[in-house]
Order: sequence, then structure tokens, then C-alpha cells
Amino acid sequence: MGRAQELEYVASMIEPPGHGVLLAGAPGVGKTRLAQEALEAARRRGWAVTGISATSATTGIPLGAVAHLVPRPAAAPSERASLIAQLVEGIVDGGSGGRIVVGVDDAHLLDELSAALVHHIAAAGIAPVVVTTRRGEPAPGPITALYKNGLVQRLELQRLSHDEVGDLLARVLGGYVPHQTVSRLWDVSGGNVLYLRELVLDALDAGTLSVAEGVWHWAGGVGPGARLSEVIGARLAGLGPPEAELVELLAVGEPVEVGLLQRIIPEADLAGLERRSIVESRASGRRIDARLAHPLYGEVVRARLGAFRRREISRLLAEQLEGTGHRRQGDLLRLALWRVHSGTAHDAGHLTAAAERANRIHDPATGELLARASLGLEASFGASLQLGAALVDQARFEEAESVLSRLSPADTDDAGRKGLAVHRMRALFYGLGRAEAAEAAVASVEAAMQQDRHKLVLRGWRCMMLSHAGRFEEAATVAVALAASEDRAARIVGVPTLAVGRILAGRVDEALALSEEGVELVGGERSLPAPMAFVRILALASAGRLAEADAVASAVFQAVPSGEQRPGEVALIDAVRGSLRLMQGRPRSALRVLRDAAVILRRHATGGFLTWCLSQQVEAAALLGDARSARAALEEATSLKEGAVHLFDGAAARARAWCPAAEGAWTAAAAELAAVGEALAARGERTEAMRAFQDAVRLGGAILAARRLGDLAASVSGPLAAACALHARAVLDGDLSAAEGAAGSFEAAGFALVAAELSAKAAALAADQGLNRRASAARRRAAELAAGCEGAVTPGLIHAEGPGRLTRREREVAHLAGLGLTNRQIAGKLVTSVRTVESHLQQVYAKLGINDRASLHRALGSRPTTGDGGTAGSASP
Repeated sequence: MGRAQELEYVASMIEPPGHGVLLAGAPGVGKTRLAQEALEAARRRGWAVTGISATSATTGIPLGAVAHLVPRPAAAPSERASLIAQLVEGIVDGGSGGRIVVGVDDAHLLDELSAALVHHIAAAGIAPVVVTTRRGEPAPGPITALYKNGLVQRLELQRLSHDEVGDLLARVLGGYVPHQTVSRLWDVSGGNVLYLRELVLDALDAGTLSVAEGVWHWAGGVGPGARLSEVIGARLAGLGPPEAELVELLAVGEPVEVGLLQRIIPEADLAGLERRSIVESRASGRRIDARLAHPLYGEVVRARLGAFRRREISRLLAEQLEGTGHRRQGDLLRLALWRVHSGTAHDAGHLTAAAERANRIHDPATGELLARASLGLEASFGASLQLGAALVDQARFEEAESVLSRLSPADTDDAGRKGLAVHRMRALFYGLGRAEAAEAAVASVEAAMQQDRHKLVLRGWRCMMLSHAGRFEEAATVAVALAASEDRAARIVGVPTLAVGRILAGRVDEALALSEEGVELVGGERSLPAPMAFVRILALASAGRLAEADAVASAVFQAVPSGEQRPGEVALIDAVRGSLRLMQGRPRSALRVLRDAAVILRRHATGGFLTWCLSQQVEAAALLGDARSARAALEEATSLKEGAVHLFDGAAARARAWCPAAEGAWTAAAAELAAVGEALAARGERTEAMRAFQDAVRLGGAILAARRLGDLAASVSGPLAAACALHARAVLDGDLSAAEGAAGSFEAAGFALVAAELSAKAAALAADQGLNRRASAARRRAAELAAGCEGAVTPGLIHAEGPGRLTRREREVAHLAGLGLTNRQIAGKLVTSVRTVESHLQQVYAKLGINDRASLHRALGSRPTTGDGGTAGSASP
């Protein structure tokens, strides 16, 4: 239902001494369903339930809604008091002396005598009532008096929230519903339970909503099918001619300023439509805009309008808006669209300006439409530039380059030249992987520029391109000059680019300071554009401040109105949030968020961010022992043609190294991670190299990995590096204090899984030294931290779970056996003999105090596999 709190409230209102509750709300919001749930719950508790359902057909018939309760023979209708008494007696007798509750659906349609009966039942304390009524519809006086006189409590039901829709879909569909599917259904249904239900049923019938491996996917558009169109059509039926015409105007042009509507159709009862929840109004500055009360109303009405009628309405709206002077910013775009849709567009300059506005608010489809309309009237540099920008934003890079490459920098001013260079760079470098062509295009435009401030900004974009190409030293050289510039726009590009280089080089403190400078430049964290937000979050995470990084990600996401969010940037922030969940030791949550982000990144992203997102998925799946998902994510990441982008090569290499860990081959994974660490260190990426070596140590890597971890930690600034240095010392020297200190530092930073592993290490070291109290405390803390890590399994945690001390190889063999692999399969994975595997297992049984293989599942917390190394049920988060 998605109404747990409301259901609990209704239940409390019908318990003695309550007289009941009146549920009010818009059509389809779920009043009837909630009342039915509450009444059914009362029936299960032994109450007798009497139902009354009013309809428009019974409104004019005395006692029409309660005809099924009228006794035979009954008093004459004129003997009102006697008749009501007989009805009450029948209801009481039906309760057989037990508790009674009366449900009344659509009470606004009750006739006066039936309404008087309901009021008498509540007022006399005969039974509590659960009444539903439609907001905006006049109700009989006795029903209104129920809540006005305080006999019952009125509960105004609102539409379901985004999260409630997600919960409801998950319960009804019985699987995982990605964030994007929930958002689309929430937007289109408006949180209306009835419309949501019909949308889902129509989509299931059409096959556009389907499940694969436990995950529900939406393919195609979201709109009303035949069933839902009938429901909405019935809702809009019965309107007078002026009101029907007004609804048509809104369906074509919403939102429309109220004054404009009243000039076109002065006789329409706009207030009446608002009372009936067909139209709603919202203040917009000094004006009041009107729109249809539900997004599906417009879809249904537009589908019923002929092409000629839609063109006529668009022309009428355009003429009226032009008559007002269209002074507001939004009027530019509205007027242009109405002119294009009506076939009366005549001003190419106006259409180009509107296309630029559409691109700026991240509506590239509209930008393309208006730019092409402008070019149909008159060829111009500006319209072609906007067409190219719209095509780039739709990931149609070949088409975009075809349009943009024909433009000459000599035909425009510096602002236009900058736009040309940036959009060509996005198409060539990020979209098509043609780095040399992108650099040449930017250089040719820069040479034609006349003003230094525009050159600086363009240099900033070139600097970002160099960074994403993995040419970090060249990028840093350019970025230093930009970050020191007096030009604010140049600094906004230069500062985050320089910060990325500083993070990679291990100069985390400098990167953090630069990210703070970036926040000041844009006026606060809620104003951060997505690329700068990414750098700010990365700097905070690299400094061991995960909680702050998470807060910034949430603030940036919430600060942008839903209609202005660029999909790729939203997905980037989501991918960042998934990465933070992974760092926090919450692999299941991380996998869910990262999968959501990948759905959008596949359609909208450039710059290698999909590779990065998939690489994070591999690690999350590996921590869950989900080999199937890890392999699938790695295969997709490997198949991507990122071309010129090399920013996330390190992340992709780490993902390849993590993949064997998903199958329990921790030694192999540790060796690969150590090799990745060496490669990253050779490239000067010290922070990422340190992370790779720490992961190698966590998976049971050799002493060499711990030494390299200590070496790199000494060359990286910040508290996280200091904690890594303690980690290395704990492993190399068996230093109990270092293990405890590292565990505390990682826990304070928010890295719960690493802290749990280090606490387990501290427990083992303390036990070796006979320090039983410290060992018990550390073991208890390890268990507490691990409990919040969503089922993650690592060698460090398994090491702490049994009373015996297992060697690295024994832990590995035990884990694979616990996953359900045979001795021969284990020997194949570990490249050893079956006899050696059997010997290790005997040692494991002795140390853990168990007798057979089946007990390993309980002892180690392993999850049985599907037979190919993947976890059973691993397809869904």
C-alpha cells in the first residue's frame, strides 16, 4: 500500500473511544484502498464490518446507498426517525454483540437521509465510521458536520512520495526496481495510486515493463494505455464547453498564465476546475500559472485532439502571448514552441535564442527542434551552433561534428568561438575518441580569439581534456596558471582540474584546499556544478572525511530542481554516492546505487564515467562473493570504447584485479592488485597506488605489498595516508598499538569494513600476546563493525570469526569450500594439488572445531554459489 503510517492512524481512530475518521483527497489518491485495508484489519481482529458505498446513481434516491440494509418490512420514508432506528438496529444485530465498524465510500455522493444515518451512527457512539470523500466535491451537511463538530478526525491524503512509490512497486512487483524506473513512474503518475496501478498494468500488458534476473527494467516511453485513458477520460467527462476548451488549451500549452487564459475564454469556470482537482494554479513571481492537476490529463487530452486543432491552439496561445509583450524569460521558449507547433514561426533570431535557452536548461530535444526550425528560415552560425550543442547532449556525436566542423570561427565573436571549440571538443574527444582532432579544433579557435578572458576559459577546457586524457603533468602546468588567474571563469575550470592532479600525486592536503577555494568561487557547496562537486567529494574522501563527502553529494543532488537536471550529471553524482557507499563498507547499497547510475550513464555519459561506475561495481560484487555480477560488470567495462579518455584507467585495472576475489581466489587478486599498485606508482598516481597496495594487504598479500603500502603512505599527505602507514606497520611488525590505532582512524573516517578487518587483526595480535581483555574488546568491535557491512566477506573478517588462527592459504581454501566448490575445483582455482587442498581442509576443521564441510557455511559466513562461483540470488541487489 505504501501507507503504513496512515493505516496505523486510521486503526487508532476506530479504537474506543474514537468515533472514526474521514479520509479526503483527490481522485485516485488511494482513499478507498486505505479504508478497505483498515476495515479488513478490523475484521481480522474480530470486528463486524458494515459497508456503505455511494454512487452518482443513488444520490437522488432516499436511502439509496443503504438500500441493502433496509429491513423488510420497513417504516415509510416519511417516518425518518423510525426508519433510521430500524437501520441502526439491523447494523447492531449484525454485529452479534461484538464490536462494529461502518465503512462509507464516496460519502460526497450520499443522499441526505443516508448521510443522516451515518452521522447518527457516529454521534450516538453506535459504531466508529471510516468515511471517504473526494476533495473539492460538495458533501451533504451531515457528513461535513462529522469533522466540523469534531466527531471524527479528518485525514487529508496526499499523493505518494517518491520513496513510497518505490516501496510500493518493490512489494507489488516482487523484485528490485531501479531508481530511474521509480522516478519515471512517480513523475508520470504524480504519486496517484490509481494511475500508478494502471500504468504498471498497461506496461506489463505491453511488455515495456519486464523483469530479468530479479531486476525490473522499463523499455520505451511512459504513457497511458487504453485502460488508463478510459479512467482519465471518465474523470474529465461532463465538462461544459468553456471548461473543456480551457482543458484543451492547457493540454497543449501548459503552464499558461491565468490572465492569458481568461482573455481567451473569459466564461470558463477556472475556480470550479481547480475545486474539482482538474486544474491547479501556482504563483510564479507576480503571475499565477495554471496547469492540469495531473501530468496524464494532458497526455490523454492531446491524444484525442486532431493535428489541426493542436495547431490552432498553439497559434492562439502565441498570438495572445505576443500581445502581452512576453517579458519573462520563460516566455521566450514558450512562444517559440507555440509558433513552431502552429506552423507560424517567422523570426529565425527568436528561434535561435529559444534554442539556446532550451540547451541551457538541459532540454536538447527541444533545442534541436528550435535550431532546425531557425535554420529552415535562415542559415546562421548561431542556429548551427545550437543544433550541434543539442546533438552532442543527445550523444549523437558524428552528426554534431558534421554540423560543427562546417562552421568558421571567423563568422562569429569570441563568445561564439568559445562555444564552437567546447562543443567540438566534447564531440571529438569525449564522444568519438579523436584526441588529436579535438586538440587541433581547440587550437584553431583559440588562435582566432581576440580577448584574453575568452582564451583563458578555453584554455581551461583544454586543461580538463588533457587531464582526462591521462596527461596529468601537462594538465597541471596549464591548471596552475589558470588557478592563479584573476579571471573567475578561468579559475572555476582551473581549480578543480589542478585539484585532481594534486589528489593523484598524493598531495591531498593541497587538493582539499583547492576544492574549498572552488566552493568559495561558486558561492557554496549547494551551487557546485557536477564536475566541481565530483572533485570536492573526491578530495574529502581522499582526506578520510566520508561523512562530509556524502553530505556534499546529497546537497548537490537536491539543490538542482528536477526539471533542470542534466541526466549525465545526475548519474555522475549517483555514481559518486555509490563509490562512497563502497568505501564505507556497504557493498550491497553501493551495488544498487551504481547500477542505477549505470542505466543513465549508458545513454548520456562521456568522459569515461561509465567505465569508472562499472569498475566500482566489480569491487562491490567481489565483496559480496557475487562472481556472476563481478564478471558481467568487468566484461562491459572492458568492452567500452572510451577512446581518448584515460582518467579512469587505474580504476579499470583495479577492477580487473578485484574480479578473482569474487570467486574466493584472494591470493591471485592480491597479487594482481600489487601489480596494479606498481603500475600506478610508476605513473605518479600515488594515492590510487596506495589504495591498490592496501587492498592487496587486505586480501592477504605478501609482506612486499605491506612494505610498498608503507612507502607510498609516507609520500601521500593527509590523515588517511597516516592510517595506511599504521596498517602497514601492524602487518610488518605485528604491532598491536598500530593495528588498534589504524582501526580507530579508519572507523573515525567512515571506512567501517577496513576498520572491522583491522580490529580483527588487533584481536589476533592481542591474543598472541596473552592480552585477553584487549583481544576480547577488539574482537567484539570487529563483529559490531562487520554487522553493518551488508554481508561483505574478506580474509580479514574470516580470520576473526573462528576460535582457531587460520593461515592465509587455509582461510582461502576454507572460504572456497564454504562457497560449495569441490576439492578439485578449489585446486584448479588455486593452482595446487587436490591432496594439498585436502590437507588444508583438515587443518581448518581442527582449528575451527568442526567435523565437516557443511559446518564451514556457519563458521565462515560463506554464501553458497549457483555453481559457477556466483552467489545464489546474486543477480538482484
